Amino acid sequence: ADPGVREARLGRLLPHTLGCHRRTATAMASSALSAVQYAEIHGLHAALKTAIKHVVRERPADPIAAIGQYLLNSAAASNAEAEVSIAEREAEYEAWEAEQQQLASLHRRLSSGDRRVSLGAEDEL
Repeated sequence: ADPGVREARLGRLLPHTLGCHRRTATAMASSALSAVQYAEIHGLHAALKTAIKHVVRERPADPIAAIGQYLLNSAAASNAEAEVSIAEREAEYEAWEAEQQQLASLHRRLSSGDRRVSLGAEDEL
């Protein structure tokens, strides 16, 4: 049998196995840290806490299903908000792009010596 296993059973670790156990402990700590970071980044604690508060307040017959449904509804609402936000950003970008094109056109006209610059529908310099 493996002497490291036999020694571990006896409560003793051989020097060459200590590093292995330290690396495993470090990997486990790193994995736990990344799990905590993942939960924080995605707001898991807050979402679950809110879902639990909702279920405790409403007291449905099947609280687990109610928590699941609450989280699904929250995710759907969040996705809808994100889609609206994306549409708003796209509209803002298109407006900015149109302004940039107008400025470039104005710059070309001024560079060519054309001093008649339209500021709006009625204004002209």
